[in-house]
Amino acid sequence: MTAPMNVLSSRRTVLLAVLAKHEQFLAEFDPERDAIEINIRIAKVQKLSVDLEAIQAKLEDAAATEEVISHNAALRDDFGSRLIRLEAHLMAKRVHAPRSASTTPNTNPLAGIKLPTISLPEFDGDYMQWLTYRDTFEGLIHENIELPPIQKFHYLRASVKGEAAKVIEAITISAANYELAWQMLTERYSNEYLLKKRHLQALFGMATVKKESASTLHHLVDEFEHSASQPDLMSSRFANRLGIKSGTVDITLIGAGQSSTPVRKSMRTTVSSRASPYAINVEFLIVEKLIADLPAHDVPTSGWKLPPHIIFADPHFDKSAPIDIILGA
Repeated sequence: MTAPMNVLSSRRTVLLAVLAKHEQFLAEFDPERDAIEINIRIAKVQKLSVDLEAIQAKLEDAAATEEVISHNAALRDDFGSRLIRLEAHLMAKRVHAPRSASTTPNTNPLAGIKLPTISLPEFDGDYMQWLTYRDTFEGLIHENIELPPIQKFHYLRASVKGEAAKVIEAITISAANYELAWQMLTERYSNEYLLKKRHLQALFGMATVKKESASTLHHLVDEFEHSASQPDLMSSRFANRLGIKSGTVDITLIGAGQSSTPVRKSMRTTVSSRASPYAINVEFLIVEKLIADLPAHDVPTSGWKLPPHIIFADPHFDKSAPIDIILGA
């Protein structure tokens, strides 16, 4: 048993020395001299990552004392971060790598344009930032078929901070565990109820427009789109008219001047189009009143030339009336 462990430990030492050589190449990188090696170096670093992980996993499985376990954990954290930084910097230097000659015309409209580097997203557990983080991480890392699972796991560990990092900190870094870690993170933060709660709090916390102007109205619209694109709301008046059984929730909405509005009921129902077969099942949060009547007063439309073939979502759009539902995006 001792000999194989010594052999594995020696192999790890050799691989760490190879890692240091790649880091030295990067530190002394000369575009004119070294650019031609970039793609080969990246491939070798990716294989190095896989080989190191395989040996490290065997050593960790065989660890028998707290001292050895701690030593392995420290080494993993060290070389894991170094590998991520190394590969990221090598990829960034691909811009210097010469392109192979080709007689085929380049029809790509972006050819020759250096696009800005997209940084690895970071997430600290703030629900308001989850959707942006998730979509960015999936686009850059999770759905990237060129990255092996072990590298995806390292990127995942590097991108989560604070509370979010604690969700997956107990999961051993390995290729087999990457999907489990991503699933745990998405299940924790892809919580529709909590996402709606945070967006509602932001919606009802928007400042009151004191003076109408183009800039203030644009700001209000931008803030609404940013903060309130998710929730679906229904007035209690309309909910009572529907007579559908409601569920219970427990949300307190904080509005202007720190006023609070309790929300205790929700209702699921189907909203259908008047002009097509389209229908969607929606869960509404029920509040006493959404906003003031719209329009503020009846609008005379006798002189308007409205196209006769168009079916309006609200055929009485010109009449001042209560707003009973708000559909989120």
